[in-house]
Amino acid sequence: LTVYADAGQVKRIVEMEIYSRWGNQVYRRSDFLPNDQRYSWDGKFNGSELPPGIYVYRAEIELIDGVILPLMGEILLSK
Repeated sequence: LTVYADAGQVKRIVEMEIYSRWGNQVYRRSDFLPNDQRYSWDGKFNGSELPPGIYVYRAEIELIDGVILPLMGEILLSK
């Protein structure tokens, strides 16, 4: 999972977290640029592949004008 955004409107990703359906945090990254695959989530936790299913994400995105947008949603992890 990579955060893609219009670089002309988004300054940075303040924070991104991903949780399992049981509420366990499986990924967390702070202060990175959008569209950078080096900061992608690879569907693993502690080096082990997670089972397919629905995962919840929470992110804070800082826009060029300084406004911070909170975002939440679901992603489907499949094999």
